[in-house]
Amino acid sequence: NGALWRQVTENQGTSIVNSSVAIGDINPSSYNNHIPDAVIGADIVQNLWSFAGDEWHDYSGDQTPYNLSPGWIQIGTSNSTVGGHYVDCSPVIGQLDGTGPYDVAVGDQDGGLLVRLSSDTDWRRYQITGTGETHPAIQSSPIIVNLDGQPCLVFGCDNGKVYAIHADANGTPASGWSGGILLNPDDATGTPHAIKASPLYGNVVSNTTDPQVIVASTDGIVYALWKNGTNHSGGAIAQKWICTQSDTV
Repeated sequence: NGALWRQVTENQGTSIVNSSVAIGDINPSSYNNHIPDAVIGADIVQNLWSFAGDEWHDYSGDQTPYNLSPGWIQIGTSNSTVGGHYVDCSPVIGQLDGTGPYDVAVGDQDGGLLVRLSSDTDWRRYQITGTGETHPAIQSSPIIVNLDGQPCLVFGCDNGKVYAIHADANGTPASGWSGGILLNPDDATGTPHAIKASPLYGNVVSNTTDPQVIVASTDGIVYALWKNGTNHSGGAIAQKWICTQSDTV
């Protein structure tokens, strides 16, 4: 509903584009009823929102402005540290710092990962891609998994790499994941095989008990990556499946 979108975001755009809504109780201490919040980004404006689940209004009869979750701001308009970046990625909600309410992470179009920890009073932004990269966007929704003994954020990038980092002060890469893992070199035109899908984590490789990071690429291949990345003997790629177009409809 375009009218509702304009009402709750105070923006004249009518499309959220590619960001899905993430649902989670990110402020449980503020509500005794533990009603979840709705977190969403948009690439039509440089903002990321979290709407308080028990403070929605009936747009048809109540013109009261929307309410953000306690402690939230519209990043991009109020926060110079993380502002100025469009969000075309779906957020993830989960435990990163092991304390308090759930944490939030989401990629931006300029190769950064935005993270809000419940233990912090502000956002962090990790610059993931290198300076001058022509395809830096992070549209792959992160997942939160334990790769090396502590929670990691794992996600793909339009530059063709998969990254795994810790949500510490510097965004330290997980062991074996420094610089990201390039799945396939650029195509003949020099364009990277972008990774736009969100990864999965599970055991899909026979004769092993360790789970893998599974991710699809725009090169038409699904990859399974060892959890210890390049530290694994034989390289990071455990297995891959080539998907070809069917001759019949």
